[in-house]
Amino acid sequence: LGRSKRIASADQRIVLIARDRGCSSPSCTRPATWCQAHHLDDWVEGGPTDIDSLTFGCDMHHALVGTGPGKWATTKTTAAHRYPGRTLWHPPTGMDPTHRGLINHAHHPEEVLYPPHHHNDTGDTGDTGNEEPRQPA
Repeated sequence: LGRSKRIASADQRIVLIARDRGCSSPSCTRPATWCQAHHLDDWVEGGPTDIDSLTFGCDMHHALVGTGPGKWATTKTTAAHRYPGRTLWHPPTGMDPTHRGLINHAHHPEEVLYPPHHHNDTGDTGDTGNEEPRQPA
């Protein structure tokens, strides 16, 4: 949809349900039906309403994202990342000075049960931070 519409279409929500399965904030278990389509690049600052620029965020976590002090940032992982196309949530520097990106595995049990073997845990250097270390299953 680019800049023609701010709100995600029904078709885009279906893709988000298939890809994100629920809130993409780390450890959040809220289902897709409780989520809003979040622009990775804020709509008011020129962010497009394109599927690659959207992710799911529940009301609570969606409100945490922004450009001000104490706000979280969101980015997408690159094709070379262990989990390509997923959303990284970067905590405010007051919480984590490295601003390391975190991925939600709560809606993706296959990532814990059957982790990919062709990538390492450090992610790729194209992202602004690495995801969290893997926890034992």
